[in-house]
Amino acid sequence: MPAGPAPEAGAPEPATGDTLALLARLFAARAELPAAVPDANCRPLADLHLNSIAVGQVVVQACRALGLPAPVEPTQFASADLATIARALDELRHAGPGPGPVRAAADAPPAGVDAWVRTFVEVREAAAPLPAGSGALPGQGGWQLLALPGDALAARLAPAFAQAAGGGLLLCLPSRLDAGVLALLPAAVAALDGRTVLLLASPDGGWGGWARTLWQEQPATTVCVLELPADELAGVRALAELAAAQDFHEVRYEADGRRTQTRWQALVPAGAGAVAGPVLGAGDVLLVSGGGKGIAAECARALALAGGAKLLLLGRADPADDPVLAGSLVRLRAAGIEYAYVRADVADAVAVRRAVAAGVAQLGPVTALLHGAGRNQPQPLLRLTAGDYAQTLAPKDDCLGHLLAAIEPARLRLLVAFGSVIARCGLPGEADYALANEWLARRVEAWALAHPHCRCRVPEWSIWSGTGMGERLGRVEALARAGITAIPPQAGVAALEALLATPEPGPVRVTIAGRLPESPVLRYASTAALPLRRFLEHVVLHVPGVELITEARLLPAQDPYLADHVLDGTPLLPGVLILEALAQLAGALTGHEAPPCIEAAAFLHPVAVPAGGETIRLAALRLAPDCVEVVLRCAGSDYAIEHARARCHWPMPEPVPAGAAPEPPAAVDAGAWVDAAACYDDGLLFQRGRLRRVLG
Repeated sequence: MPAGPAPEAGAPEPATGDTLALLARLFAARAELPAAVPDANCRPLADLHLNSIAVGQVVVQACRALGLPAPVEPTQFASADLATIARALDELRHAGPGPGPVRAAADAPPAGVDAWVRTFVEVREAAAPLPAGSGALPGQGGWQLLALPGDALAARLAPAFAQAAGGGLLLCLPSRLDAGVLALLPAAVAALDGRTVLLLASPDGGWGGWARTLWQEQPATTVCVLELPADELAGVRALAELAAAQDFHEVRYEADGRRTQTRWQALVPAGAGAVAGPVLGAGDVLLVSGGGKGIAAECARALALAGGAKLLLLGRADPADDPVLAGSLVRLRAAGIEYAYVRADVADAVAVRRAVAAGVAQLGPVTALLHGAGRNQPQPLLRLTAGDYAQTLAPKDDCLGHLLAAIEPARLRLLVAFGSVIARCGLPGEADYALANEWLARRVEAWALAHPHCRCRVPEWSIWSGTGMGERLGRVEALARAGITAIPPQAGVAALEALLATPEPGPVRVTIAGRLPESPVLRYASTAALPLRRFLEHVVLHVPGVELITEARLLPAQDPYLADHVLDGTPLLPGVLILEALAQLAGALTGHEAPPCIEAAAFLHPVAVPAGGETIRLAALRLAPDCVEVVLRCAGSDYAIEHARARCHWPMPEPVPAGAAPEPPAAVDAGAWVDAAACYDDGLLFQRGRLRRVLG
């Protein structure tokens, strides 16, 4: 499969001289005329007899040479003279950062149909079989074992690794958190020294986000994470996995011996109008931690507006000294939401009880809880102490306990605790935050089991734009350059409302995110192999069930239909083939084999295919279970503009039974019928061969 578009033959060198002279050279070459023929007053459309498509192509060439992005509407220059085009390009040139090479499209995250936000659940898939011969590591070992006294798994591993070859760190972590466990973490990091890390834990885990952060901060280190029971096979299994490990390797051994790995699976969007009514009503009181601002406040406001619930907000800040908090409270009053803001430190159990009691006296008993408090002060693993871990864990785990202890559990019918995607995939500088969010989710899962009457959800958010902790830390732009898209507040609120509307039993723990590229620490659930279709040559990006972006190289030699669709010497991709390409991508994303019904098709710009070929890029986004939006872009315009767009959905309407051969309409005099053959022969219709489809 082609890795991407090849450089176009004969591409001009970056311009260093006059823009007008550059345009004259390019247009002369296109019209096969001497360079001196086109002058400042030359109009390519009228004087050089080039069509608007050819003029647009030359303008794009000039933009590339000048270090400018391709214009959104290149054909707008068709009727202008060269002097006008030159002035327009110079204005763009001087308005920007200055001339220079355009950033290659391949260096930037590929644009999709649109930004999206989806809900993902964690699934377990069978791990790839271990290579033959793995598990045998003869020779004297150099392995250091770190574990708490009396750890059963460590006792099983010690004999197996006594004679193991190589060397590294064996870190055994239990399925609990206490001071002794937190003290192990800095000791393990200090002992690394670039060696292989084998992190072992009981099957219920709890350490994946920390381990993923470790690998991302020290990518030269192989990190092997195993969750396995402390039985007689533990040592043999650990040796076998370690022999096969590369980069980041994670496997869980289930009770029946199956090897599984973590994967992400998108929940298919329900489509417009599918979400049920508000989850909270006028009789509910929603207790909100997190200071009355940020994403917790945005979501609480939306839940109150939807059903009329009252809000009991807890926070440490004084609105008189915090303009952001004051503005948030003003918005609540303006929306007519009944609320109480009570100052309290959620880390202080006594203060929380008093604050909740004061709020209950004003608003009524608490029936719902939204826990949004948290502490995030990024720092690398090498600097983290046991105290740092404890301070980051407290607002998430301990404070949730304080809030639950201050209310009547029997009255609580909704519990929402805001987590972070960092617990799932880690992030450099965020090991303690990953751990805190992981164990918050585990606590809510335990509460859900003990209180089946209460709907419990832990949305683990990706970064939000415009608000939230990530925005305050200034990470939105940096993550965008890595291909990670932020969640717009409106989309985040809508995703939460949809999550809370899902019927029980629903998943307690979910991830809500925009685009997150796959990596060794994040893998999407497996799907059937994409079909072998003409326009699916090279997969650029694939989030199964959500988004698919592919590229295909069009060449006159292998796409013979192009020879039947030539306008003024320029082969154009026929509209029917554009629709075929869009349909192929939509079917590949959804798994549908039947052709779709195509609606709202728009042919926005022609797709010209020069002799050296053209690369088209197709992007599809699933909007509903059976509805996909698809767009087409081209390398010739640096993938900056949409050439075509359509919406595909299933099922197709019932086909109309095939009738007799077409005849002139009954209301038209047969003598007025015009045979289309003459239109083709006279050049009014330029299609030839297999694309001559109009009869009359």
